[in-house]
Amino acid sequence: MLCATINNTQTKMKTKKYLIIILTGFLFFWGCEEFFRRKIGGFAGSYPFVEYWDIKASEQEIIDAIKELNKTNLNFRPPNNVEFISTRDTSNEQDYWLYIDLYYPDTKEIVHTWTRPDFDPSVTTFAFVSLSSLNNPTEHRLINSDFWYIANKRQINKFKRTFVDKIQEQIDKKRKSGTRGWQNGGRCTNLNICTSINISGLLNIRTSNPPLRQAPARKMKLLTILDM
Repeated sequence: MLCATINNTQTKMKTKKYLIIILTGFLFFWGCEEFFRRKIGGFAGSYPFVEYWDIKASEQEIIDAIKELNKTNLNFRPPNNVEFISTRDTSNEQDYWLYIDLYYPDTKEIVHTWTRPDFDPSVTTFAFVSLSSLNNPTEHRLINSDFWYIANKRQINKFKRTFVDKIQEQIDKKRKSGTRGWQNGGRCTNLNICTSINISGLLNIRTSNPPLRQAPARKMKLLTILDM
């Protein structure tokens, strides 16, 4: 009986030891991931921390969709004469980004974003850069840098629901009305392997590596226009 009790005690101690080792290892690797995410961000470029989506649409389509959404939802645009959509300096070859300021009326925050055409003009990068208070628009909190893990995920999900999905729906709506041929996008993984689906009478599925960018961001996502 005494031997059985000793064995049970030793087994419990070993189990606790293994659990402590596993928990310590998890916290260590999670802490390293948080450090690299918040302090280093992407590998290169002017905007290493942005969260971005590659949309299978031209930049003009995205701008038109934002303008149309602003007509039906005046909260899309920041108040107090904050610039809504900037203009790109076409004479400057280094002027890659078109800046767009959107708005969260519930938190009174300006949402700083930009768009940039891909090497393929039918694809546009739409990036979530930062947030700033309406009362202090110059003090930015960078996404993927100034928020802890859970808060960062919430901000990304909120941005996607509030802006990305609505913009995509507006583009899809316009295309379905017959003003343009319909195309569906794919999703890019961290391995930079994109799968795209193009529908133009026949279904064609292909896999391709995207071109190198001048200012790569943290990770890539591509929206799906087709409601499965």
